[in-house]
Amino acid sequence: MSATSMKSIHLAKEEIELVRTLAEQEYLSESVLIEKLFREGLRNHLKEIAITAYTKGMVSIGEAAEMAKMPYLVFFEELRCRRIVVLDESINLKAELSDLAEKFANERLAKVAENM
Repeated sequence: MSATSMKSIHLAKEEIELVRTLAEQEYLSESVLIEKLFREGLRNHLKEIAITAYTKGMVSIGEAAEMAKMPYLVFFEELRCRRIVVLDESINLKAELSDLAEKFANERLAKVAENM
């Protein structure tokens, strides 16, 4: 079993009432509900950080999935649902464009590839 420690937070009166109401609706104690909400929020936050890193090109899709602590296919599906384009990372786009530019003698395409 992993070690745990207690942390405390300050809640506004409205938040306390909302926690109380939700706990009653879900038949949970307030502390169990708060733990559940915290864990869900933490997972969502990690996922958002990973998606941002992936969309900015800072990490690969596999690295982003690891950052989000999600299985690769689940993370891939999350990207798909958000309509985020997933490129095949095994393809070297610059090299592919250079080859096409050479094959078709297209200087404009060659400049695009060069500037990548």
